[in-house]
Amino acid sequence: MEWHIGYSALEYQVVFVTGACRSGKSWLARLLGSAENVEWLFEPVAIYLPIRLAALEIIDFQYAKSMIRSMCDELVNDRILLRDTNIRFQDMSSIFNYKNIPNLFTRITDINTRSDVIDYLQKKRIIIVFDIPELLPHLDVLKEIFPASKIVHMVRNGFKVVDEITGKGWYALNNLKKDKIMNANVYKRVSCNEDEECFMPYWMGNEKGCEFFTTTDYGRAVMYWSNLLGYAEIFENLIDIEIKYEDLVSGADFVLEKIDKLLPCQWTPKTEEVKSLLDVSYSPVDMQELSVLSEREQYLFYEQMGRYNYV
Repeated sequence: MEWHIGYSALEYQVVFVTGACRSGKSWLARLLGSAENVEWLFEPVAIYLPIRLAALEIIDFQYAKSMIRSMCDELVNDRILLRDTNIRFQDMSSIFNYKNIPNLFTRITDINTRSDVIDYLQKKRIIIVFDIPELLPHLDVLKEIFPASKIVHMVRNGFKVVDEITGKGWYALNNLKKDKIMNANVYKRVSCNEDEECFMPYWMGNEKGCEFFTTTDYGRAVMYWSNLLGYAEIFENLIDIEIKYEDLVSGADFVLEKIDKLLPCQWTPKTEEVKSLLDVSYSPVDMQELSVLSEREQYLFYEQMGRYNYV
């Protein structure tokens, strides 16, 4: 007997905004979400985990593909019906921070069934923006699952990304040890020394495991950024547009013009409000010493910094 996973194949344009964490992707996704015909879904675990599991061949690809498409449709259906809406005002992804309230009330009163959702998607020509970090190693798989999707890569100065990730402790050694994994991601259990096990992130190749666990927290954050950006270079033909965070905060109008050439967004007064919140102040870049890393890893970091004209 052959099993199949069904999905309703709702009609909408899919856009993935991705990049390294702390690169400003959610600011861009929030701006996009302010458009009348755009819905922003913030880091849906139900989408990104099976994509990574399929890319790593942990689960069967064909089943994963059907499952992801089915989950995607259900997420979109629930979002249009406002069933899964974040209403916490203090959260960046709160729907009140990027959508006009009258628009929401209209949806609550006028859209009640899946048939209503289908009509709404077609009439409004809705664009679904999935805001998901670290998809760069899997862009080939992503395109196979969503061949008509658009991929937007958000880039930020590597030193700023590394500094913020180090400050958050995401790759502190204590947070990579057994039973201390901080988030829903994919890791490989390895021996980080003679008597202790650690979890190595999926984006780190086995050949680099030794250095990854013996360097400092700052060094691990450097390896994170340069390794992810390396995948952007490998799959650059699959990326539809690259946007630098620095360009977004200093010239949002110019960035939106670039977006308009890729996606037919219907901007609203809320768009201007979100633009006004972008932080245009620049704190000094903390260019710490990279001698904690091998010459090879230092080279990879500066290679990507040069590729985006940061050095």
